[in-house]
Amino acid sequence: MLTGHHSPTDFRNPDDPNDTTFDPHPTDYPVVEVEYPAEDAKERYILLVPNDKDHYNPIMELLNAIYAIIKNYFLPHEQIPFGTLPPNPGQTEWTPDQLLIPESYPFPIPAAPPVDYLRNLEKAYNTHDGPLFIQSLQAINRLIRAGKDKMRINAVMGWNGTPPQVWKAVVEECYQRSIGPNIRKLSKYTPFSNEVYGELNASFVSDILFRTDIKANSVFVDLGCGVGNCLIQAALQCGCTSYGIEINENPADLGIAQVAQYYKRLQLWGLNAGQVELVKGDMCNNSAMGEWIKKADVVLVNNWAFSPALNDALSLMFLDLREGARVVSMKPFRRPDFRLTDRTVSSVQAIFRVEEIGFRRGAVSWMAEGGVYYMHTVDRGPVRQFEEKMEQQILAQMQASSQRSAAKRRRKEAAAAAAATSTAAATPEAVPPPPATPASSAVSDATLA
Repeated sequence: MLTGHHSPTDFRNPDDPNDTTFDPHPTDYPVVEVEYPAEDAKERYILLVPNDKDHYNPIMELLNAIYAIIKNYFLPHEQIPFGTLPPNPGQTEWTPDQLLIPESYPFPIPAAPPVDYLRNLEKAYNTHDGPLFIQSLQAINRLIRAGKDKMRINAVMGWNGTPPQVWKAVVEECYQRSIGPNIRKLSKYTPFSNEVYGELNASFVSDILFRTDIKANSVFVDLGCGVGNCLIQAALQCGCTSYGIEINENPADLGIAQVAQYYKRLQLWGLNAGQVELVKGDMCNNSAMGEWIKKADVVLVNNWAFSPALNDALSLMFLDLREGARVVSMKPFRRPDFRLTDRTVSSVQAIFRVEEIGFRRGAVSWMAEGGVYYMHTVDRGPVRQFEEKMEQQILAQMQASSQRSAAKRRRKEAAAAAAATSTAAATPEAVPPPPATPASSAVSDATLA
């Protein structure tokens, strides 16, 4: 990884001023090898130091890899032959007991060395003693080779997640081999557009992964994943499956290269971490997106620079998220003044519970100060309750309407009956006429008179 930001190390041979092994050379720099945990796994490192202390330092990466291997792949009594590890290297909280190797297993442990190889390695780096650095590293490599066996590798393959010191080393190695030499390409984007590039630092991502409780069987999706840093960290740290999509050509191409490097690193370290897939394309117009969203447990979207139209388009996709899924974003997808009504019940805002969480200074690449991000949890319970309440209200209204109609009908019928009765009472009954006198009788009576 030779760039203009590096110069030959000032290692020298203190016992031989005429030794030119470590002298500057246009192409042939001094090289060392580091033994990695997997079988027949090793890597060459060029002995360079950066002109700027903030740039990539191959020697420091070499030292960090050595410390991570010894601390995490060897049990405490196996670490003794290597010498003295620096205090809390990588500030890891991992314990080697998680190797799950029986204590009774007959490890090929060499006798305690007459010298402290790790301390000599660090001393050689600080005093620029080239021969001592190489000799100490060769001794450490021999001990690592002696400790390789199938049982140890099988135990490592069974890790639930990766110890912090190891995943941090692997993440750094992936980045420096694929992104570091091409970092200038990431500045080529349209300012103030949806394609503005920005990164979340590893500690911030780690906090997000912890808060969202991602497990080995989880699915993590990063929308606008850039070079894939978060995808790789999630797969390493948690063992989950990671999917990402990036529309900007340069970050997407570098990200695809970094994913390829990730799989090489897994082989070197003997790790069985999560699968990572990164595609180049438009997150709003990609056939794979629909399937990812449906099975996602956590969706990360750095929408700091996204337009309102893009945020609205993403919101519609979130309607397919399953219950309990999380969406982590830099800007909220639910307005603070949102209220659940019959007009908003079908909105994506209705399915989210939102928590505002602070982040520290330096957590993101586009600003130095701290800020807040938003964790949305899919919870359709309030929507169901609201819909049930609406149904009950509609049912009650229908029942009330039916009752009113029935009462009105009864009143109408009663009024009709009353009217009929009143009409009948107001009409006099007909009196039949008296019976007629027979004509013969009248004549007889008159005659008699």
